[in-house]
Amino acid sequence: MKWIDGGNEMKFFSKHRDIVYKNGWKWRVFSLYNIRTGNIFCRLDIYEDRYEIEVLRFFEPIKDKLYDMILRDFDEEEAYSYDKWLLPIFREMKLKSIGI
Repeated sequence: MKWIDGGNEMKFFSKHRDIVYKNGWKWRVFSLYNIRTGNIFCRLDIYEDRYEIEVLRFFEPIKDKLYDMILRDFDEEEAYSYDKWLLPIFREMKLKSIGI
């Protein structure tokens, strides 16, 4: 499954980290975005032991995997291949849904 963003398939994405203040609290904000268009498809806000994660509807089925990957696998400002990192997750999910 390919995500079409701005009329093109997403080939590479990256992670951006920022600090924001919400209601006087300091939150760490992580965003995954399409390198070609700059559009954010996943945003993770973390404050101590609480977090909020927002994804585009296309990525909703793999939201938990994205959470793990943001915290564990991705370095900031590196380019990651959609085909290497995200497509296998969609394939695995599809195979499980059809019982293979």
